[in-house]
Amino acid sequence: MEKVSIICSHCGFTTDVDRNRIPQGRRDIKCPQCHKVFSFELEDEETFKIEPVENESQTVKPTPKREAPNPQHKFCSACGQQLHPQAEICPSCGVRVTNPKAASKVALLLMTFFLGGMGGHKFYQKKYLLGILYLVFSWTYIPSLVALVEFIIYAVTKEEDLQRKYPETASGVVVVLAIILPLVFIAIVGILAAIAIPQFAMYRQKAFDSAAKSDLMACRTQVESYHGDNFSYPTDPTQFSCEVSGGVALYFIPNAADEYLLVSYHEGGQTAYLLNNTDTDVEESLKEDIIQELRDNFGYGVVGPDFHFVQ
Repeated sequence: MEKVSIICSHCGFTTDVDRNRIPQGRRDIKCPQCHKVFSFELEDEETFKIEPVENESQTVKPTPKREAPNPQHKFCSACGQQLHPQAEICPSCGVRVTNPKAASKVALLLMTFFLGGMGGHKFYQKKYLLGILYLVFSWTYIPSLVALVEFIIYAVTKEEDLQRKYPETASGVVVVLAIILPLVFIAIVGILAAIAIPQFAMYRQKAFDSAAKSDLMACRTQVESYHGDNFSYPTDPTQFSCEVSGGVALYFIPNAADEYLLVSYHEGGQTAYLLNNTDTDVEESLKEDIIQELRDNFGYGVVGPDFHFVQ
């Protein structure tokens, strides 16, 4: 069954229809793609022509069909004339051909002014890499300054020149998604960081306090060992010293040959630990209160991470 190609003169949409389903004469047809009306007329032509020959056989000669327009061509919106893809002016009616995908000056100016700091106009121009760079460095406000300069350039440039420079642009949905999705990702990362960072700081602080307490207990073992060897506690800095971890301040404060006080804290912690020769349990106190007492009683020079033999 012979097919007839019906082609929209506005957008080039093509469909094949059985010839016997098309009535004779001129008809107005509405394009299912662009929804514009165009005229179509089925020509009266024979499908086959049969001629006799000497051997009484028959030769079938098909009637030539009209060649369908190149689907890559575009059409004039004013007269429907088929045009070359790069044509800017219709040779039939002289009307300038508009490219629906080319940049719109109004849209470009709005994108640049309101979303330029986040690369919205670059996504609109399909320059996705630049758009991502604008978005990543938007917090520096440098993309906003660059976008302001670009806005002025676009404002003084003719729309025809912008369309020639940017013949293909992205849809508004693509621009919005390109900006919103990274912002949503950044927001999720920020929420997770807001939850994780305080927890990390808390565990880190506990580790600092644990180091200060561990150094205190190790120093006490050394003091008691010194007492076991010398039957008295150290009273002079040359007699005794303890090793401390990084950031830990440890103080040995002798009261007499048979009494002493150990104090320790970490500069990154919140708790200070105290222990003397009569107590078996470690006493805990606020680090800031202990530091103030040390300053009041022994001076500023003795306060700081290290082992201090306080006389």
